Amino acid sequence: MEVSKSDFVQWRDSFVTEQFKQAMVTEIEDKVANLVRFAGDSPAQDKFNAGFIQGVQWLLDWEPNFIDEEGNSEDES
Repeated sequence: MEVSKSDFVQWRDSFVTEQFKQAMVTEIEDKVANLVRFAGDSPAQDKFNAGFIQGVQWLLDWEPNFIDEEGNSEDES
């Protein structure tokens, strides 16, 4: 997926996106607390929580490939 940097910034800074991100941060904090509190009680649940944290963090850090104003990918040389 390639979008312009200005479109991405507009999406990233929108109210709805900020609300989503905050909800995901809260979910991560809850899963970390569960890992600390219940670590070792259920290895399967520990793995699920760790994977959930990694997956949500990836979503929060995601950025697309940006295109420049002429429609070329910024990754192209």
